[in-house]
Amino acid sequence: MKIAYLFIVYNKPLDVFNLVRLLDNGKNAFFIHFKKGVSFTVPDDIKTKVNVIFAKKRFKAGWAGFKVIEATIHLMQLAFESEYTFDYYINMSGSCFPVYSNFIIEKKLKTIQHSVIEGIKIPNLSLQNEGLPKIIYPWFQDELQNCNRYLKKYFHKILHVFLKIINLKRKFPAGYDPYFGSQWWALTQEAVVEVLQSYTNNKLLYIFFKRVWASDEQYIQTVVYNSPRLEGKLINQPFRYIDWNTNGPPKTLTILDYQKILQSDRLFARKIDSVISDKLIHQILSNT
Repeated sequence: MKIAYLFIVYNKPLDVFNLVRLLDNGKNAFFIHFKKGVSFTVPDDIKTKVNVIFAKKRFKAGWAGFKVIEATIHLMQLAFESEYTFDYYINMSGSCFPVYSNFIIEKKLKTIQHSVIEGIKIPNLSLQNEGLPKIIYPWFQDELQNCNRYLKKYFHKILHVFLKIINLKRKFPAGYDPYFGSQWWALTQEAVVEVLQSYTNNKLLYIFFKRVWASDEQYIQTVVYNSPRLEGKLINQPFRYIDWNTNGPPKTLTILDYQKILQSDRLFARKIDSVISDKLIHQILSNT
């Protein structure tokens, strides 16, 4: 089995390189995108690895912005057009960490043989306001990426109130149902082909997501869950153990979370910090 790891990196390049060393079993390959403007130095041992490919095209891929999707599609293309043929494509960041060894990850994926990606059809009562504000009103996450988060929040709030008053809503592309789900997934080769073909042949759908909030949690989910060819080949669940029991971003995991991580049966966990999660990392490594 061959796995393509697609890294979208915002910071902490050393953590990413450590993950490459940990996951490199001689068969896997690593396609790495550093956010435009982020400086990094590639260690000598990483430079010698022919299975580590850096994206020459770089995007200002920030939180909840469309440029994350642009970077992800670019990495998919690099991996798909490389000399390798992959069984799975798994997206990663420096804050993700494997729960098991390469051998066990392969073994578990061989028993799954389907893509693992969460997909919640919108509208849905489990989402705030049924998830509709994420798509029917425009968002400018990329343009306002470096703005104060409160200014960005109130800009969108005022804009959307105005659009509600004049009853102006965006119309989702015909023939598709919108889906929302965790950003983190493992896709088979067949699913990646479906995403790349949709990107090439259906620009209207792709461009629509430029003004969607958190398109990295919606575009790929929408493509694969609307694909007749992938029916029955998608496992609808997140591919990471993530603790969202917070009032904001997901919890940074510690040794106290170890048993919960194991009980989740997820192959990867996040958020992992090399300092805060130090004891957890050592516990995981000692048992793999």
